[in-house]
Amino acid sequence: GFSYFKMGYASAISWIIFIVIMLITLVLFATSKWWVFYGDES
Repeated sequence: GFSYFKMGYASAISWIIFIVIMLITLVLFATSKWWVFYGDES
């Protein structure tokens, strides 16, 4: 019924948020070697 739909909607929202956070984290890790160049890389 409606409660099941709300549960599915909340689950979908939480999955979307989780995937977005994972994508941001992966992008930051992948690009970190370009914006972290002032370390022991001399």
